[in-house]
Amino acid sequence: MSLKIRRIALSNFRKFRDPFVLDGLTDGLNVIIEPNETGKSTLLEAMRAAFFIRHNTANRLARSYAPHGEAVAPQIEIGFEARGEEWQVSKRFLKGASVEVRGPNGRAQGEDAEAQLQALLGARRDTSQAGDAAAHGALGLLWVGQAQALEVSAPGDIVRDSVRATLEAEVGAIMGGAAYQRVRPRIDSQFADYWTNTGRPSGRQTAARTEHDAAESAATEAATRLAALEQGFSDLEAARAKLKVLDRDLADTTDTERRKALVSQIDVARSAAQLLDTRRAEQGRLADQVRGLEDLTARLADARKAVRDTAAALSKAREKRSALEEELTTTRERAGTARDRLATARDDRRKAHAVFEAGNKLVTARARHIEIGRARQRHTELLPLESELEAARKLGTTVIPSSVIKTLEERERAVDKARAAVEAGSTRVEFAGDVSGVRIDGMSAEPGDRTLSRETRIQLGEAELIIRPPAGLQSAETALANARDDLGAALADHGVTSVADARSRNEIARDAVANVRTLEARISGITPAVALLGLDAGASAPKTFMAGLPASTEREGSEEGPDVNALTVIVAEADSALARAEGVDEAASRPS
Repeated sequence: MSLKIRRIALSNFRKFRDPFVLDGLTDGLNVIIEPNETGKSTLLEAMRAAFFIRHNTANRLARSYAPHGEAVAPQIEIGFEARGEEWQVSKRFLKGASVEVRGPNGRAQGEDAEAQLQALLGARRDTSQAGDAAAHGALGLLWVGQAQALEVSAPGDIVRDSVRATLEAEVGAIMGGAAYQRVRPRIDSQFADYWTNTGRPSGRQTAARTEHDAAESAATEAATRLAALEQGFSDLEAARAKLKVLDRDLADTTDTERRKALVSQIDVARSAAQLLDTRRAEQGRLADQVRGLEDLTARLADARKAVRDTAAALSKAREKRSALEEELTTTRERAGTARDRLATARDDRRKAHAVFEAGNKLVTARARHIEIGRARQRHTELLPLESELEAARKLGTTVIPSSVIKTLEERERAVDKARAAVEAGSTRVEFAGDVSGVRIDGMSAEPGDRTLSRETRIQLGEAELIIRPPAGLQSAETALANARDDLGAALADHGVTSVADARSRNEIARDAVANVRTLEARISGITPAVALLGLDAGASAPKTFMAGLPASTEREGSEEGPDVNALTVIVAEADSALARAEGVDEAASRPS
């Protein structure tokens, strides 16, 4: 796990009574150099408290965080990166104890924050009075306090469990299958380095035992020296007690020589303490070597047991092989019989499938013959429908636009209006009785009505009647002639004789357009897609098909096909028989 400290802030923590902030920490190695007694170790202790000591604990260690003689609440805030993500933890001890953890997923407080911090750092809950390094997980191995650089301590249960799980996984991967076969020669070679063929110690084991004996002698000597150092520590404690007395008497200038002697004794005691730390480190290293030899002995015993188990398994395998050889002979005989039956079943199946395929071809030809007949019938129905559709489409194109109809109607109304104007200005004369002596403009008159629109002379015997219409009647007649010419030209342009004829033709054209949709639907209904004949939907496909259809197809597929259902049953029975034969053959070929 990667852990990078970015910022540390303290308040009321041991000698840091006033707020103190250390930031600007970067990746890599950060070195803090300050004189003695400036708080470097206190800074490390604050980091350990923030990461591993619970906020609501009130044990001796937590009480030591408060400045001496002051009843205040120590506060710590640390910003750090873990697993590539930004985190921040804030803790307050003793008075108003609290904890808060901020991370990428939000904020947590109280017990949830402590649990999240433990999971993030791989630690567990520390319930000891002075702080248990074993509860700190893997980071506990890297935590070195003041004056502990030369001490060697065993890892805690968390670290042991992680290492044990890793080693067990590696051992399991090596001892299984081909991997074991690859490392077996190396195991035998290393076994020869420690034991002879008769099981007597030799080689490295003899050297290790010699080193072990030497280590035990060194350990005994170190224990003797340790006892002496312990005595020196007792003397040092006594000297420290005397030093306290001397500190009180520093004002007395008469004891200068005595103080110098005590300072010399203190220097000697410090040298003895350093020597004791060195011996303790040497003793720990020797103890690790002894444990390594014991572990190697245990692994050697396991390897010997594995060799014995392998030999026993090999003997059982040889006995089983003899029994399997006899069974194999019997199995081969059964396999020969099964192969004969399998060949017969395959031949029967092949014949059944050939008959089935021939029957399918006949059925397909019959179905094609039927579809061709239906196609001919649809083609016969299609031709008159297409002729009718073409005629309806032509009629549909003769429709006169409504704007033209409107123009014709306007011109017809103009003619009616001009005619009414002419009739309003003309004179109406009715002749009754004997009109043999009456002449109109020199022509004999006839009984009945007559409209006079211009000056007319009527001779009545010797008398002459002159009728003159209003002066505006001539312009009305001119307007009527123009309106009739315009109407006639418009009707001639569209091939009709009257407005009523135009309306009638539009009705016929509209009915033809509606009939086009009906005919198209009927044609679409009788020209569906026929997959068997490869015909697409539409009118062009059947016409093309019928045009390219040879006359010989009249007789193809006319005969009745076989019973496909019966052939299907026969094929299914042949397939089942083949499957049973294959199962018997496979069972006979498979070793038991």
